[in-house]
This record gives sequence, structure tokens and C-alpha cells, in this order.
Amino acid sequence: MIALEVAGLVDVRVGVGAFVSRTKDYDEISEHSASPLEVMAVRRLLEPEGAALAAKNVDQYQRARLEKALAEMAEETRQDIWSARNDRAFHMTIAEASGNEVLRGQLEALWNMRTHDIDEQFHQHVADMNDVRERILRDHESIFKAIVSRDSETARQAMTGHLDFVEQAMVGVWE
Repeated sequence: MIALEVAGLVDVRVGVGAFVSRTKDYDEISEHSASPLEVMAVRRLLEPEGAALAAKNVDQYQRARLEKALAEMAEETRQDIWSARNDRAFHMTIAEASGNEVLRGQLEALWNMRTHDIDEQFHQHVADMNDVRERILRDHESIFKAIVSRDSETARQAMTGHLDFVEQAMVGVWE
């Protein structure tokens, strides 16, 4: 039922029931498309190493872009809103800073998978929780500090911890 609600197909009213909210073009929901959890599984394989490489290779321009994305995320968190745009900018800047074009391309492809209506609504549902947004911001700050300190192992661990948390939050939404 949660998956249908996140997909925008039903409107769940506590104590009342579930109602079809609108008709939908079901071609958009392909049985061959990757689930958000499958995408996260691959991100968990790639992004920690990307963060470790970024700690070795980040330049001043990339550092400034990371700072900008973090500042905007902090402001959004204070306003109780979420922007996938800043989250993507942060993670893709790290991928770029890794210095590995293949890794950057693979991560960009994974982030592009998040543009489907269902996936966007799912991530928005997760990010609508205040404690999740605040934790994500703290995680991003830790990743940033490790990268600009050029501490590859701490950057790797911080990214791993961040993605583990996000995956747990996602699973919590499904349960």
C-alpha cells in the first residue's frame, strides 16, 4: 500500500481507507526498471570509493561547489524542505572530484534513474521526515570534512555510514 501511495496511485486516509487518487499511464511503471533499493545497493558499492578518491583529488573549484551545496542543504533543512537538486549536486561533485570518469559516469547513470515519477516521490517521502533530513545534512558535513582534510579512509567510512543510513530509512518506509 505504501508503494502505491508513494507512486501517487492511492490516497491513504488513516482510519478511513485507501482510495484510488488518479488514473496513471502504467507504461511508466516498468517491471524492468530498477527499484530505489537496487539503485542504492549499487551506490553503496561505488560511492564510498569515490569519496576516498575525492579526498585525494578534490580541487578548489569542486570544494567550493561542495560548500555551496551544503550551505543550500542546511538552509533547506532549517526551512523543513528537501531538494533532490542539492543532494545530487553534492554527490555528483564528489564523483567528479574522484578523478575517475568511468566512476563518475556510472554514478550519474544511477542518479538519472531517480528521475522517474515513482522514484522521485519515494525519495521525497523519505526526505519529508525531519530526523532523516537532519541526519543526511550531518552525514554530508562529515563527508565534506573528510574530503577537504584529504582523509581518504574517513571519507570512505563517512560515505558508507551515510548510504547505510539512507538505505535503512528507505527500508523503513517500505515496512
